[in-house]
Amino acid sequence: MTTKIFTLILASLLIISCDDKTKQQPADQQPVESTNISAIEQAPTPASESEPESEPSQSIEQTMDENTRQAYAQSEKMNLWLSVFNYDYGYFGRKLNKNVKNTSTLINLDQKAKKVLQNCGEKNNACTLKAIKKDPLKIFSLVLNLSLPSEKLLHNYKLLIDELEKSEPRLLELDIEGKKFAENYVKLALVLHELQKYALNGEYQSDNYQKAPKLFNQLANSYNEFMQTQNSAKLIYNKLYNEIHDIQKLDFKKRGLTLQYDCMEIMDITKEIVGLINNTFDEKNNFKNLDTQAIELKIQQIVDISDNLKKYKGNDSVIKTQGLNRIYYDGFVDYLPKMITQIKLVLNKLDDKDVNQEIKSLNTTENSLIQLYNNSTN
Repeated sequence: MTTKIFTLILASLLIISCDDKTKQQPADQQPVESTNISAIEQAPTPASESEPESEPSQSIEQTMDENTRQAYAQSEKMNLWLSVFNYDYGYFGRKLNKNVKNTSTLINLDQKAKKVLQNCGEKNNACTLKAIKKDPLKIFSLVLNLSLPSEKLLHNYKLLIDELEKSEPRLLELDIEGKKFAENYVKLALVLHELQKYALNGEYQSDNYQKAPKLFNQLANSYNEFMQTQNSAKLIYNKLYNEIHDIQKLDFKKRGLTLQYDCMEIMDITKEIVGLINNTFDEKNNFKNLDTQAIELKIQQIVDISDNLKKYKGNDSVIKTQGLNRIYYDGFVDYLPKMITQIKLVLNKLDDKDVNQEIKSLNTTENSLIQLYNNSTN
């Protein structure tokens, strides 16, 4: 189960407004399970200048202490690292004022590598000479059909990463791990290139597949290295996110941004509920020590807060002065009942055989709510 975390908000230091839209083989050879960072919590994004009618308030920046200002500055850079982790290179390039073209081949190389390794392996994903000779057409047809980034694109990608890593403010651990993430991603791409070249030039036929096990072993090692770096980056990112998250919630209270605070509070509670359900559910469709009473109390909290948010639905002036997107706020509020209903469905089916399907729906519903929240607060 992937870790799903939502976006923080970065209100402008000078204006309160929001733009419209700114998830067994030896250990050194066995592919580790993929953990997608795409659902990592997104750090704050600066408010857009697309709302010129908003009146500036010169007192906002003056009322912020240095710790809060620094947190908002850090969050902007965190968003850039997140775009790297999420393979959103268009956003990444735009924010660095670079025109990044043809990035589709850079996306999800880890998933491509995982699929190749699983396609080759037997029970333990081992890609032995025997396994390769058993069905070479199956194995190499997948490799041949991979869409991979060119060496020029990988070079340009590395240049962007270097620029991001050196940019201010420095984030120490996150900058280091972010760069390692990118370096191992490029390494994974190059290993896939080498394997594909081996298949394209027909060498695998001329050498009777003798080199193939070595290449697949290199791919497994590179995949493992990348996944370990990805997990490390996720932990460091989330630690920093939580620190900024707490600073921001306090800042919302100080500045009277009660709708911002309530939206974030709902997302915090929802995240906690879904986390409790996911973490106590095992592979045998059983729950271990799930505190249903605690979840029911949290559901009531969501209901109470959402009832208050509904009062401002359609009130453009209030929503806008609260730093929220006037379009997506209504969608976020309208979607809350679906989230509440899905949580209740899981609780009602704890002993059913198909409860895993309801949990999948719960995670999908939360992802949709996260997207609405992200859109309404950025």
